[in-house]
Amino acid sequence: MKSNKGLNEQDKLAKTSAIQAQLDDLDRLNNALSAMSSVSKAVQ
Repeated sequence: MKSNKGLNEQDKLAKTSAIQAQLDDLDRLNNALSAMSSVSKAVQ
C-alpha cells in the first residue's frame, strides 16, 4: 500500500507541474495578445 501511495503523490506532483506549465503558457499568450492589441490601437 505504501508504494501505491507514493506513486499517487508523484502523479499528483506531475499533474500539478503540468498544470502550472500550462498556466505559464497562458500568461505568456495573454501578454503577447495584450501587446498586439496595444500595437494595433497605436497604429489606428
